[in-house]
Amino acid sequence: MPELAEVDYFRKVWNPGLKHCVGAVEIHEKKRIFRGIDARRFIKSLVGAKLERSESRGKQMLFVAKKDRAKEHVWLGIHLGMTGELRIEKPGFRTRQARSPCSPASQARAGV
Repeated sequence: MPELAEVDYFRKVWNPGLKHCVGAVEIHEKKRIFRGIDARRFIKSLVGAKLERSESRGKQMLFVAKKDRAKEHVWLGIHLGMTGELRIEKPGFRTRQARSPCSPASQARAGV
């Protein structure tokens, strides 16, 4: 299980994406990590949003994003579990999920 310093390290890995637009989100719907939420709605709420900030509290990470014309922020809380990871992929990475209306220059890709 990741220790507190490792959780904060993984959170900071995403700092280069601050103020950038989420270009795509890929999730593994058969995994039980998104209990009680609609996966399509989750993807739709993040794609096109700008990552505004991140925080860590204990072994939890919180990412806050907002679409330009949205009234509310999107809050994404993550616990890495025993062996979890988050990845940032280079532009051109192939995903099966929704594409963003963001310009390619401001995109960040997320794999969860």
